[in-house]
Amino acid sequence: PPVDGVAADPVAVVIDGRFDDWVGAEEIGVGGFDEIRSVAIRRDAHAVYLRLTLRDTMNVQGRESPLLLVFDADDDPTSGVTAFGLPGADLVVSLSWLDGDGMPSDGVAAWVPTRASPDRTAATGAVSRPADIGLWFEPRHSAAMIELRLARGAGRFEGGSFSARAVSVDPTGRVRARSPVIDADAGLDSGLPDRAPVWPRVDADDLRRTSGADVRVVVWNVAGRLVRDPGPARRILAALDPDVVLLDEVSPDLTVEDVRGVLPRPDAGSWSIHIGSSGGRQRGVIAARGDVRPAAAFDTVSYADVEGGDARGLLPPGQARAGVPAAGALVEAGGSRFLAVAIDLVCCGNSTDSPQERLRLLEARAINRAARAEIARSGPLPVLIGGDFNLVGAEGPLLAAGAGLADGGGDLTPVYALQLDGASSSTWVGPGTPFPPGQLDYLLYPPGILRSLNAFVFETDDLRPDALDALGLAADDSDRASDHRPLVVDFEVSSTDRR
Repeated sequence: PPVDGVAADPVAVVIDGRFDDWVGAEEIGVGGFDEIRSVAIRRDAHAVYLRLTLRDTMNVQGRESPLLLVFDADDDPTSGVTAFGLPGADLVVSLSWLDGDGMPSDGVAAWVPTRASPDRTAATGAVSRPADIGLWFEPRHSAAMIELRLARGAGRFEGGSFSARAVSVDPTGRVRARSPVIDADAGLDSGLPDRAPVWPRVDADDLRRTSGADVRVVVWNVAGRLVRDPGPARRILAALDPDVVLLDEVSPDLTVEDVRGVLPRPDAGSWSIHIGSSGGRQRGVIAARGDVRPAAAFDTVSYADVEGGDARGLLPPGQARAGVPAAGALVEAGGSRFLAVAIDLVCCGNSTDSPQERLRLLEARAINRAARAEIARSGPLPVLIGGDFNLVGAEGPLLAAGAGLADGGGDLTPVYALQLDGASSSTWVGPGTPFPPGQLDYLLYPPGILRSLNAFVFETDDLRPDALDALGLAADDSDRASDHRPLVVDFEVSSTDRR
């Protein structure tokens, strides 16, 4: 829809890690460079996009040795400097990076090369964070292909072309190899707009429940902020009007009345609420406009109950004894009965062999085991597992959590949802960090029993000003409420599975 009479520009590539919008894109080979096999390039009014087909499966933000992307972003070899043999270089993006002491660091850093040190490989001096250059990429976990976005503006990528090369660096900062120069004329759209791009904005009506939906579920990592500043979360949940709410990363000091205070009114009294007891400094919450009963198998989700479940050396002893941060409850909503599980897997550790990744896999298996135990106790139930999976290492924890929990022994399926602006699947922002926005939060569901009619990631920045007013929201409510964004799903329940 138009904003102030100006039509919004669509995005050429949705940063969701699915790659279906790259069909037909020209592949540019990177011969003789063993880190990247090929590159495809697209562009719109907002950004340029690169699809990197990698040599093998890797996590580009968890490498011991950085992978540098060096750009002449204004396509002018007489400006900038000659860096890594590329004339006119004016931007270096380091996927994984070395700090000023030469120590490997996770995430992404960027800088402008200088004449004094054009070939520096460490993030010293003036360093930009991903948010500063509008950089996003997916998938965040280990993969053989990534799609990467770089914002246009501030003199970068504003013309019809650019050039780039990739540089492989060893863990000490020495250059191992350089790719051929990539000429990005090929495949770029012609004709740039003569105005600043305008993100798509949506109306209040776009938040309405989908026709035919039986139940609306909201999954949200509230990052421990419910008690100290509940207003933004209260306004957001009122606008979303859910039937079932799964909250994670809540303080163990949170009370039922604290939760009730942020749930939609005026009928907040009709809400049933369960605050989980498993987990140390962070817990899960399940609330519904219907009956909610604690699932006994989730009283304490033990690390020791799964294969390889020894958490010693991975967690402090007290935290290991407190159990996995997961809450489970039997919920009646939408004319059906579910086992709903709110989780928060351990963060960080982008390497696939990191201690955090091993712990995430243990936690996911323990949650799966608890769900199976509850089904054995309570009878067959559709299972929903939602929360912050912190999926920055590999896909294993997501697969392990939902394995065998769907009808007939099938696996639960992750909901596919985009932000309302349609640009990405990001559920976490992280300004000021070395990590780009990305998808960390998921909802797993049984596809034979539930059908996702509509799903979106909610962000107040995506709403028109009149929509914010109509919904009683402030433009900064999302940022104030959490660094995560709510995942909202409208489900239709199979008529044969209303229990």
